[in-house]
Amino acid sequence: MFCESCGYNVETNKKFCGNCGNPLGAATEGSQQEGQSRVVDPDQSQGDSAPKKSNPKLAIIIGGALVLCAIVASVLYFAVFSRSDQIFTEIVEIMPPSYDYIDHMFMVGEGLVPVRIGEREEGWQGEGKWGFVDLAIGEEVIPLIYDEVRGFSDGLAPARIGDWRDGVWGFIDPEGEEVIPFIYNHASGFIGGRSIVRIGDWVDGNWGMIDTEGREVIPIAFGNLNSFHEGLAAARDGDFDEGLWGFIDENGDEVIPFIYDDAQHFNEGLAPVRVGDWQDGLWGFIDTEGQEVIPPTFGGTWGFREGLAAVLHGDWSDGKWGVIDTEGNEIVPPIYAQISTFINGFAKVRIGDWEFGKAGIINTEGTEIIPPIYEDILMISEDLFAVRSAEDGTGRWGLVDSNRNEILPYTYGLMARVGADLLLVGMEVNGEGYRLGLIDFEGQVIISYSDPNAETLVVKDIQLIFSVDEVEEGTPTEDKVRVFFAFEREEGWGIGRLR
Repeated sequence: MFCESCGYNVETNKKFCGNCGNPLGAATEGSQQEGQSRVVDPDQSQGDSAPKKSNPKLAIIIGGALVLCAIVASVLYFAVFSRSDQIFTEIVEIMPPSYDYIDHMFMVGEGLVPVRIGEREEGWQGEGKWGFVDLAIGEEVIPLIYDEVRGFSDGLAPARIGDWRDGVWGFIDPEGEEVIPFIYNHASGFIGGRSIVRIGDWVDGNWGMIDTEGREVIPIAFGNLNSFHEGLAAARDGDFDEGLWGFIDENGDEVIPFIYDDAQHFNEGLAPVRVGDWQDGLWGFIDTEGQEVIPPTFGGTWGFREGLAAVLHGDWSDGKWGVIDTEGNEIVPPIYAQISTFINGFAKVRIGDWEFGKAGIINTEGTEIIPPIYEDILMISEDLFAVRSAEDGTGRWGLVDSNRNEILPYTYGLMARVGADLLLVGMEVNGEGYRLGLIDFEGQVIISYSDPNAETLVVKDIQLIFSVDEVEEGTPTEDKVRVFFAFEREEGWGIGRLR
């Protein structure tokens, strides 16, 4: 899953984006149970550790940005593969399982992937030492000497020396050389040549932005700060508990006054703002001039996309979700336990609770294209959906189209889209894991997963990693995208590739 504020990968059960430090939103579906098959969801990429801060206010904060973060991942996912028409002939292991954790970043900067040794059983929460592996050669190129790192962007990666509470952040280049000194208590990856940094602690420290030379471009003077969207950034004047939110421009000047109790970023010309405290406050929408467009009415929202916004009626514990348009008109009544944002004209809905509820798909008119009868459902293309059956108890995945026709039976333990019409799939092997193969959307086998004599990978889990090469204009699109994946076996995590 990607943070909508900064575009960084965030694991689904985090409370803060590990890259930009912004609090994350909705509680998403619980972690996968042992032995249960899974689909690789672009919305569920792993990320960095969050501040280990306990505060009841955060329980409500978890309601907004996780689904917001999913938008970027899904858009990138479909954008990459809609233009990618590779022909793959083999699935190969390029780095043996040697690490306790690999930060499964959706798009890899500089071809370098963060890896960690230490506390494998803790997953993203584990402590240990971090460095970087080069995907092109499958070798460690920056030694594991840091207490935390984040991915490369604009040629630099944030790294931390010291523990999460008292350590300091700086920036290194792809050779591992220090470029910006280790003087910050928080640092995000660069977006558009700017990084959000903090000096001081999470509660009352000061936030601002620096450029790739380490020069301060937004004063380090705000109580919190989000990245820029549509030329404006949400910023807080004051500390975590008492500060108020407004919006600044790219010079750091106030554009919309600091009068709100919370604020999200602009999308399609509208930004959600909250009036009232984190327990009982209500959300509405303002435009880029600061004018109220939709009055504060809702318990929560993900913001607008494709002219529609999912909104919560009631509180986070037992409220219901519906959909409104940009004028506040009700498009979908509040009848669902959860509604995601719309992507390519569809949104995922859920009825019932997170553990036993059922998932389906609605279109922009609110019609249930696929009724909520599945254990889970994920969008594969504009007309195909990966579904997990709730009936046979196997947790296996298949494909259905928007007319509810079964395209592929519930056969696969792992499934991930890796091309314009290709799926990387895993077939269970005597309880030992999943043998990987490649099929097209009609189930035609491209690389066999069923031949026990073939040199195929058997894994417990996979996470996709994509590397987009910089090439000269005119080079065929398929040469730009390289598809890698992190895989887990008993020995640890390694890296494989389709080629």
